[in-house]
Amino acid sequence: MINLGTLNLNMNSPINVLIGENGCGKSYVLSQLARDSVEEKESIIAIATSVYDKFPRRNFAKNYHYMGARLGRFIPREAVKQAISRINSYDSKGFFTLFQVLDYVGYDQRIGFKVSQIEYSFDEVINNITELDNVQKNDLGRVFYGLKNHLSNTPDDVLWLKRNHAYHEIFDEFLTYILLHEKTLKKYKLIKSIDIYLSKQKKIFPLSHASSGELSIISTLLFISSFIKDDTLILIDEPENSLHPKWQKEFISMILDLFSYYEPNIIVATHSPIVISGLHKELDVEIHKYTVDGFIRVISDPKNAESIYDELFDIVTPASRELSNRCAGILNDFSENKISLDVAENALEIYKEKSYDDQQIVFIDGIKELLVKIQNNKAS
Repeated sequence: MINLGTLNLNMNSPINVLIGENGCGKSYVLSQLARDSVEEKESIIAIATSVYDKFPRRNFAKNYHYMGARLGRFIPREAVKQAISRINSYDSKGFFTLFQVLDYVGYDQRIGFKVSQIEYSFDEVINNITELDNVQKNDLGRVFYGLKNHLSNTPDDVLWLKRNHAYHEIFDEFLTYILLHEKTLKKYKLIKSIDIYLSKQKKIFPLSHASSGELSIISTLLFISSFIKDDTLILIDEPENSLHPKWQKEFISMILDLFSYYEPNIIVATHSPIVISGLHKELDVEIHKYTVDGFIRVISDPKNAESIYDELFDIVTPASRELSNRCAGILNDFSENKISLDVAENALEIYKEKSYDDQQIVFIDGIKELLVKIQNNKAS
């Protein structure tokens, strides 16, 4: 059990969720949990999608690993590189997790690497470097000449790592070594950059051309795979940002599907009903709602739309179960892109015009506000 003011978190439960509107203190709570758990947990992973998160900086502690929007737009690229460079020859789980992540977002199960602007006068460059010893120079030489050799046999200059490769074989090659030595190779201008490529139905494109939601899922899951250990604490602040509603609903289940072997404790802060609705498949979920007395544990059924609206997000459901079910259907259809925002709002307006109950009108207006939130997440 972790106590933080009025908040009591049951750490025997794999999932704790904090809900409340922006500004209620969810981010502050996650920040304090990160700080207070450094001495207790072997690994703490903190992930944020907003530049305004409250998490400590990433050099806060050796066992603390931070990824957030404030680190810049190259996060997905670095997350992929980091995940591969940290795999070792005994880590088959880490190797196959890479391709499971790509499969989740609908990509072919392969990752490509393209090295830009190779300096071919390696011996001349390396001999003029005085701060490296002979062992370090030999390591760089091994990487550099291995790279040249592979590129000479690669028509499109993209080196592909595929799922059907035996995971232990990549360490007999040079891909991992290139990523480990990338900073040194760039420092001495032996290469300019290493760019990452993906493919969908065999169509190749740079990682940067993926959608914001795809990049968010890829970077989040691969970042977790890089640092997760047994009993890791995973803190995630507002995962719904940039995510398609389908991925919002499946987000926590994705993490458990990939990493349940490690038995992590996952604590998520959100104001998305869609994230909550996706928890009905999971056991041992505890939800904590912000009130005037702080965060309190609430009992709610994530399968029940009325329970989510009323008990968790303070949208009072009408006496009419039929209206409640129809509004839930409109939300789901819009979330899954089966209908447009205009169609959804028009349908709600028709119900509103037919209503004679003030409670029903308030409920419908609340559903319209949820539609706007979903639309904003789609657009971001």
